[in-house]
Amino acid sequence: MLDQIAEDAAEANDVVPGSDIWPADDQDKRERQRLLHMAREAERLQGEDDQKLRRLIAILKDLLEGDYQPIVFCRFIPTVGYLQSELRKALPGIEIRGVTGQLPPAERERRVADLARGARPLLVCADCLSEGINLQHAFDAVAHYDLSWKPTRHEQREGRVDRYGQPRKRVKVVTYYGIDNQIDGIVLDVLLRENASFFQSQLPGFERHFKPIQDQLDLQWENLAAREKASRTMFAQQGISVDQVAKELEAARDALGGQGDLAAFTRDALRLHGATVQDNGLMRIDLSESPRSLRDALGKERFCVARDGGAGDCAQLTRTRPIVESLANYVLNSALDELDPQAPGARRAGVMRSRSVATRSTLLLLRLRFHIVTQSAGRARQLLAEDSLTVAFEGAPAEAAWLDEAATEALLQAEASANVHPKQAASFVGKVVDGFAHIAPMLDELAERRGHELLAAHVRVRQAAGLRQRDYPRVEAQLPPDALGIYVYLPGGA
Repeated sequence: MLDQIAEDAAEANDVVPGSDIWPADDQDKRERQRLLHMAREAERLQGEDDQKLRRLIAILKDLLEGDYQPIVFCRFIPTVGYLQSELRKALPGIEIRGVTGQLPPAERERRVADLARGARPLLVCADCLSEGINLQHAFDAVAHYDLSWKPTRHEQREGRVDRYGQPRKRVKVVTYYGIDNQIDGIVLDVLLRENASFFQSQLPGFERHFKPIQDQLDLQWENLAAREKASRTMFAQQGISVDQVAKELEAARDALGGQGDLAAFTRDALRLHGATVQDNGLMRIDLSESPRSLRDALGKERFCVARDGGAGDCAQLTRTRPIVESLANYVLNSALDELDPQAPGARRAGVMRSRSVATRSTLLLLRLRFHIVTQSAGRARQLLAEDSLTVAFEGAPAEAAWLDEAATEALLQAEASANVHPKQAASFVGKVVDGFAHIAPMLDELAERRGHELLAAHVRVRQAAGLRQRDYPRVEAQLPPDALGIYVYLPGGA
């Protein structure tokens, strides 16, 4: 839970984190049994014995009697489903719907619109609705059933109803917390610090009213923190050297690409498939001329995204946006589809002329597979991992001159300067395929080398965290690597 506080994307926030971190061997059975016992105890609290739920029902009845139409914001997907089911039993006559990140954006908007047409609507949702959709015309109250680590997240939730176009002069917000819940105590402390100056100026006696509760929570948390400090945490954060892991962090950022790479991919991929994209920092996208399959994949025909921060009806463009994920999947699937060779889109093979190269160059997109073998209690465990790698060489496969990483990266930025006849393109790609036996040994060597690099990075991070060396895994490359793409660059062109 605590490791998720840095998560910015609302789309990812409602996913429940895993809990079972122990291997299934004899020495840790007690821990697994303890987890299962806790899970069963939690299940028995559902329904009538759920004190938090009972109090929420009272809060919602009060809002509904005051002619308010509330939204209940939760932290996780299962919570939304649970509340939706229980509130329907407790609030007959109220139309209750749940919305989470499991639904595509278009379905979320449709479900909210259908609910808004009801006489007495009540919406239960996760933070996927805390941004990007306006709810002020249908709802006028917000209940924070689960507190967020970030005060800005609360503002975003409340901003769905407290905004221009809200017909009601006054909206209501309920910040709901447990005084015997240490996690709520930490979050509440953050919220109190962030908002203290405002409340002190607006509500006389606010600090005096909440001070005893805050002091009690602080004392409980300090006791817990003291016990935790006595033992090392599983991740040993206190022993990590930032300088030692900086190289790995930078490599990960380079692999993922920056905001400029993300914007370029989104813009170019959409235009390649017939979309109209107006890009002046805010991308306004019209898919009316795009294939029906792309419109279905993205779930909408017209939308707007912003490169940096949200603006009005434009949500911020991030890698975790469902639109970006759906677009990437569509591009990949269309590249692998051999049934419609005339359709626009990405290709697994291509040839172009470019003034960026002086001699014929070939770029390969490889998929690498590794077995990660770890030892636990004298028993080996094997996991499968995948990685991708771009490599390039000049000349024919039989006399390949391999390029370094910088030169390979430069090829990815090369632009076409002339067309290539399809038959000529097929011939050049065919030469690479026919000559694959000449370059296969080098590809195997590159895969082995990549496996060693990944293992070395893993070891450096574990050493920086002070973890035991006897637990270091072994990486075995699965050869040969798969060639997902072959791209040939020819010199020249007008």
